[in-house]
Amino acid sequence: NQIVEFADVEELPRESAQYRVYHANEIVSLLQSPLISEGKTFGYISYVDTARRDWTEEEKHPLIMLSRLIGNYLAREKAYQRIRQKIELMKSFDEVTGLLKFDKFKEVAQAVLEQGNKNVQYGLVSVDFSHFKYFNEIYGFRSGDEVLKDFAESVAKHNPRAVAACRDYADNFLVMVMVQSPAAFRHNIETYNQAFVANQNQKFADSKLELCCGAYVITDPENGIVSAIDNANLAHKELKEKKETGVLFFEPGMKMSRIRDIALQHMVEEAIAAGEFKMYLQPKVSMETGKLVGAEALARWIKEDGTMIMPGEFIPALEKSGKIAELDFFMYETMLKQMRSWMNKDYP
Repeated sequence: NQIVEFADVEELPRESAQYRVYHANEIVSLLQSPLISEGKTFGYISYVDTARRDWTEEEKHPLIMLSRLIGNYLAREKAYQRIRQKIELMKSFDEVTGLLKFDKFKEVAQAVLEQGNKNVQYGLVSVDFSHFKYFNEIYGFRSGDEVLKDFAESVAKHNPRAVAACRDYADNFLVMVMVQSPAAFRHNIETYNQAFVANQNQKFADSKLELCCGAYVITDPENGIVSAIDNANLAHKELKEKKETGVLFFEPGMKMSRIRDIALQHMVEEAIAAGEFKMYLQPKVSMETGKLVGAEALARWIKEDGTMIMPGEFIPALEKSGKIAELDFFMYETMLKQMRSWMNKDYP
């Protein structure tokens, strides 16, 4: 950590590495000050001359000051670089599992598709755990994080066919894998699922964890990774809505069904506002007395042109979207108004 000066490098041993470097660069005299950060030397700054000279105090002082300034500047730059690298890691990797974050996953997976390897086909799996919220409530969030880490190890680090994986959010994962065939793809998913579930149920007695997987074989890489993710997620959502576990593969009809459901949801909202929904009453009669004792209120959708859309078409779509409550409350209001009318007329 001291300043080094040579009036003439010929003073150095001829076999030393320093002498060979200086001699090769025609350096005769040298004044050198260390760059120091946190008490450690990480470099040097030098004044050199091609002729012999004795260095004065006036020449040494500015060199020392300059080396301190440059040392502090470079030390700060190194610290900033470490911070930038840490920020980049935080942006790219999930803190709990170490897997890629969603945006980085899309970037990596898209790059794989764009490589255009015709000998390799890829598949995408969208997966989560059934009732994971209840697992966290029973076993605690620390145990929940342990399950997430174990799953990441299973699907990404111990799976030779995995290309990229991410934790999208909560307990939802996306995994891109190499696919031999759809049948082999299904078999691999089921094998990993069974092994993972068995392992977790040993660690957490009576946890009854199960996996819900939507799968998609990427048949046309030019459609891009976003389309593949949408398809895998659609199959995953379809399986969740059926309240089932296991694996469900994407089929084109799912997309058309989803589009139809969304269109129906909007149509129902407009139909309620336009008064197209009518209440039909199905009588309830006592088997003992034969008298009318009540009725079941049924929703019927009758369009302006008189055509009727049957409940089997619109009820499932509303239940999937969670908007069935809007129709429920419309029916409550209609029924209560009718009952009020009967009471005003002194009907029983």
